Amino acid sequence: MRRRSQVPSELDRQHTDEIRVLTSLAEIINSSTPDGRTNDNKQTERTILANAASSTTQTGMSRVAAMGKAKKERSRGPRHNPVGLNGDNVMDEEEIRGSVSSRSKSECLIQSVLDQLQSQSEDGKLCGLHLLADVFDGQTLEEVVQNRIVRIAGPLLVDTSPTVRNSAAGAIRNLTTNGGPDFCDILVEQDVMTPLCALLQKFGNSWQPKKIGTSEDDEEANTFIQATNILWNLCESNTTALKYFNQAHLLPVLVRCLDIDTFGIDVAVTVAECLNTVTENNQEAISEMQELGTQLQQFLNSQNEEIDSLLLRVLISGILINMNGGDVGTMDPSLLCLIMAALSSALAFDQRRVLNQLTSEIELGIQKRNRGRRRKKDDIDEDMESENEEEFVESEEEERKTPSKRARGKSSLTVESPADVLKKEEKLILNAGRLLEAQQIALEVLANMCSGGDEEEMEVDDSDSEEMSESSFGDEGGSQDALPVPVPSDVLEAIVSQRLITKIWDKTILPAENVRQILSENVDCQTISNRLELLRSRAFLCLQNLLAVMDLEELGGCNDLYNMWLETTKLVFQQTKADDLQLLEAATSVMRAAVQRLAQAKATQFSSLNSDDLQILLRGESQCKDPNIRTNLIRIVGCIGQMLVPTSSPHIPVIGKFLLDAVSRDSELWVIAEALDCIFDVFGEDETDKAAFDIDLVTKLRSLAPSLKNKVRLQKKNLGEHYHVVMTSSTNLNRFIKYKGQRVAKFTTNGHH
Repeated sequence: MRRRSQVPSELDRQHTDEIRVLTSLAEIINSSTPDGRTNDNKQTERTILANAASSTTQTGMSRVAAMGKAKKERSRGPRHNPVGLNGDNVMDEEEIRGSVSSRSKSECLIQSVLDQLQSQSEDGKLCGLHLLADVFDGQTLEEVVQNRIVRIAGPLLVDTSPTVRNSAAGAIRNLTTNGGPDFCDILVEQDVMTPLCALLQKFGNSWQPKKIGTSEDDEEANTFIQATNILWNLCESNTTALKYFNQAHLLPVLVRCLDIDTFGIDVAVTVAECLNTVTENNQEAISEMQELGTQLQQFLNSQNEEIDSLLLRVLISGILINMNGGDVGTMDPSLLCLIMAALSSALAFDQRRVLNQLTSEIELGIQKRNRGRRRKKDDIDEDMESENEEEFVESEEEERKTPSKRARGKSSLTVESPADVLKKEEKLILNAGRLLEAQQIALEVLANMCSGGDEEEMEVDDSDSEEMSESSFGDEGGSQDALPVPVPSDVLEAIVSQRLITKIWDKTILPAENVRQILSENVDCQTISNRLELLRSRAFLCLQNLLAVMDLEELGGCNDLYNMWLETTKLVFQQTKADDLQLLEAATSVMRAAVQRLAQAKATQFSSLNSDDLQILLRGESQCKDPNIRTNLIRIVGCIGQMLVPTSSPHIPVIGKFLLDAVSRDSELWVIAEALDCIFDVFGEDETDKAAFDIDLVTKLRSLAPSLKNKVRLQKKNLGEHYHVVMTSSTNLNRFIKYKGQRVAKFTTNGHH
């Protein structure tokens, strides 16, 4: 949990009342459409902020494509209150409306923030920063941009007052969290990096925390943590911020703070999180850190199994891989062994047990607080009753009863104070969040270790398409799945020996429903709930990459792989909401990877597939609005069709009609191309001639070809990453029509039409 700074003692009642009024005003503004918003700013800023307002608090939520790189991900913590005031005592809405008279509510709030931030007094600056931190969220960031508030607030990062610096860092960190990557771009444009770099440079070689081992109650250490988080957020989202980082030579400032004995685990973890981002594909930073490899490796030798230490080791593993350009194949085997051990240790931790413990403590804490309130109420009632009785007794009796009355209010048992209960909950929430972060990063690192080279794969496929002849459809089908990409043997051996497939699969399993409910209902656990969902998606995407590179025997054989496919199918169609697109895409990617490996092995497990099971897949694709998920389902159905061809299954015509329907109705050209590839795969075999004739496959494809050719011509320059699959399918379509047309012509000749 972030530390909440104390209210400065010199903050007078006038400032307090003003904040209460403005906070109440902000709540009204946030609950309705603001009046009088300025409209003379750039259209691009309005567009960016519209996107930022709807973004999640997670940044960089990029999809891990098949055999692709995993984006480092993190969850932002609870919002930091830089001043520590509360908004419990608020004015009535009518009073507020009366106080602003003819000025719009929005203008009043903005102007007040601007005035406070530019105040000459420390109190005024703190008031403005408090409002900036707690009032402006993802729904009101447009006002921050239009009025260029960050350009005014940024210099407060280097204010002469340490309290103002701390509050400014907390407020700006909140903005980077709430606004997402687009808003981070705007912050960089409004020159927040200049004061941020200046602030971090103040923490040079001489700085040490006041309280060794923790940032709690240490304002300077907390400021450093907030500033490092700002740097992390901005550098992850914006390349210009990364250039500022390099030019300011901030790397030595951060690296020295990895010393846990001096700076504590909170500072060390924050620095490692930032370094794991700024060293990715940053050759300048990598060059500076080369001589630190041995020092960083010492972290991996730690036997400490506490969650903080696990997270730090996983982050250091990511940094070391970044320092090697992401190429684990050329790393020293002993170092690679330590990295795999760190990843395995993090994934071996039972996250469901930790969350069970957390929610149990939350429930227990609620009960303790309720008992405390009842006990306090009983004491008050008892005091009032005693006072009434004492009005009718002599003063001597009053003095005699007073000790016994007080004794009744005391207990021989030590009662945990509400503050102690809350502190215990905060520690458990922090540990749970860090465990989920460690496991998420471990999954991303492992997925990247097992990712393939897309460019090499594309070059092979291009060559294949050029050499393809009509007869190739009758031999091996229209397209071939990529063979497993070479992965260092040390990595594969560790995956098998440390049973990482099982550990990763465990991360896809949710905690009990009551645990999830408690997490969702507790405002302090929202980050935990978000991280839990993200962890599941990352686990599926990691499995996707592992399924593509490991030998079938290492995966447990066809039966184990088929069972994984079945379990994932149940999750997709029975346990996942239709709007949870991130999880659906990740899970269907695992289904696709599993069924592709089974098709390569010519597995027979799908021979018992019934019509109802097949229809679930077909309906799922037709009802899905996301093209990536539709593509996964189309490929899954196509692979199943390939495996059913040798059995002359009655499902083949059904699959053929489904694929034809996808070609004719889908709005995305690249999805159409994927469906065509599946048609080539399934019906490229001679055994499918009769099924192709029965569904009039060639005639329908021939009628669709002109419109498809026209779409390719119009969209050719805008296909981006889909260019290859679209152009290959377009080239193969005419070849397939010619080849298959000759094959099915015999049925017409024989009078079977």
